[in-house]
Amino acid sequence: MKIKIQELTHEDLVNIFASVYDMYEYFHIEVVNKPQFDDSECECREDTWAEVLLNGGTLAYIDHEDDDNKYVFDLSLAKRRLGKSVAINYLTKFLMGESDAYNDWQLIQVMAFGDAIYG
Repeated sequence: MKIKIQELTHEDLVNIFASVYDMYEYFHIEVVNKPQFDDSECECREDTWAEVLLNGGTLAYIDHEDDDNKYVFDLSLAKRRLGKSVAINYLTKFLMGESDAYNDWQLIQVMAFGDAIYG
């Protein structure tokens, strides 16, 4: 089963990134391609990452457990991957407001890798 993700808002992205960042020491995101935008309103790194994606830029997930490989993704790729059946349960919990750090960690894995590979 596939679904089409119509929109991921700034708030959605910030919430996903923020709930995970301090929970997992091996979670690391870096900006690969930063488009032009006014980042004076960005109060934290999660705000900046969300704006990068929403303005057409790309992020990379640095996988320290896999020889520091970088998995680059943009918003359109993330949305396509979140539409795969592997993400449905995680995405449903998130959209219903029942998400936690573990659930959001699964969403970030799907956005970066296309699957939840770390359980």
